[in-house]
Amino acid sequence: MKKIVVIALTLLVIGILGSAVTAAVTDTFTLETVKLHEESEINNSNIKNIKVNVSSSDIQLTPSESENIKVTLDGRVSEKVLDRYQFNVEENGESLHVNLDLELFFSIGVSIADLTVMIEVPDKHYKSIVLESSSGDIHVNQLTADELDTQSSSGDIHIDKVESKQSFILESSSGSIEVLNSTAPSFTASASSGDISFREIHGNIAVNTSSGEIKLDNEKVAGDFIAEASSGDVTVNYKESPTSLLIDFEGSSGDGDVSLENVNYEEKADDLIVGKIGDGKYTVKVRVSSGDFKLN
Repeated sequence: MKKIVVIALTLLVIGILGSAVTAAVTDTFTLETVKLHEESEINNSNIKNIKVNVSSSDIQLTPSESENIKVTLDGRVSEKVLDRYQFNVEENGESLHVNLDLELFFSIGVSIADLTVMIEVPDKHYKSIVLESSSGDIHVNQLTADELDTQSSSGDIHIDKVESKQSFILESSSGSIEVLNSTAPSFTASASSGDISFREIHGNIAVNTSSGEIKLDNEKVAGDFIAEASSGDVTVNYKESPTSLLIDFEGSSGDGDVSLENVNYEEKADDLIVGKIGDGKYTVKVRVSSGDFKLN
């Protein structure tokens, strides 16, 4: 039995030494990267639907003065994975599909990827925009569409000056969500682990997070605000005092604090607040399992 153990340990040591030598010779653990750059230009004024799905890359979607759509992949990656990226830009009638896939393979050592897919589109109204990144940030600026859907498994989402005519969906499994100066009939945002913040929003907001803070900063009330947080604070700030608002807060572990004037309270306790200003045209409804609620 002892001989078997000795032989096994010897083989293990030999294997480790062999891997180390191979790594040293082949630069398995090198941090050096190579440039990756591809461009594609689409001349199709009929495109109204855009779908982007990428792996290990950021997404930037911005308007341009050109009548063509320009798609650029730019960044640096480890040389050993350079040939394993598949970048495809396809148009089909009114739809544009952009895909960046990383072929799965077994690898020992360090792999580095710092990539961005940039899509510059004509400044016009679109039917549908869907952006998905498995590991990367998403940035969208100054666009208008009927429907917008942004999803990041591991990365932040940043939206600024975007208008949706129907619905706006934002999802992040692990990362923050920030929406600024945007308009939609309804915003739906969710994050498993990350903060969610809105500023100067026109439209109804429904938001939930398992672990993270939720915040709304608005000049005035411009829609309903429905929030659920398992673990995190919820803060709502209005610069102009609301004249018609229904307040509904309930918390399991945490305090509620409303600092507004002219509120007629039905219930007012640390963990339960129900009140109304005016006829209650808009609603602020908050449910928190562990965290505080502030309405200013």
